Amino acid sequence: MPEIALKDGHVALVSQEDHAYLSKWKWQLDRDGYAVRHDRKGQRWLGMHVAVAERMGEVGPMIDHQDRNRLNNQRDNLRAVNPRESAWNRRRGGCEFVGVSPFKGRFVARLHLDGEQIYIGTYDLKRHAALAVDREVRLRDLPIREEFLNFPGVTDYSEIPAPRRRKKACPYIGVSPVGKKFRAQIHNGVKTIDLGMFPTAIAAAHAYDKKARELGKKRLNFREPVAA
Repeated sequence: MPEIALKDGHVALVSQEDHAYLSKWKWQLDRDGYAVRHDRKGQRWLGMHVAVAERMGEVGPMIDHQDRNRLNNQRDNLRAVNPRESAWNRRRGGCEFVGVSPFKGRFVARLHLDGEQIYIGTYDLKRHAALAVDREVRLRDLPIREEFLNFPGVTDYSEIPAPRRRKKACPYIGVSPVGKKFRAQIHNGVKTIDLGMFPTAIAAAHAYDKKARELGKKRLNFREPVAA
């Protein structure tokens, strides 16, 4: 497997067809763990993964390492992604599944959307937590490709048990349970607006989204408004 030695002793993995090209420059490890070189003409730092992606013809706002190893710049490990897919592929919580973290012998499922953590549920098995994350992605119709899910191709989520109960937990933005009903609230930048009580969390989430669209907010529970 071809390697490129970095200045500080680390090595980057590359494909055979890129080794000679990349060896023309001296590379080093940056503070984020990427192999980079300095471009004197443009007075900027260039990532090795970006250079390889350009040679591959991969075009996108970001280049992602599928195995999360930022020094593995082999062609079959790189892909163009959008910012949400890139964030999705980051491991969190010490678990091999995205959106899952161990907690007191159980596993918590969460979504990370636009800087906010959305609690989904706590499960006894990490497989169930990982499936719950995938199910939530599909329910919210998030712009994340199938290959990024914990279990690509799985669409039957009947094996997921009900999550363990957690007080005052709701997976929707601006929604909180009150007894057997759900309150929707939103902040307009000055004060919190009470949107009312609803029989289901989904109904409250749609009420939040409707007001959020009126206020020009970008963070929503659902990508499309509910049909009238």
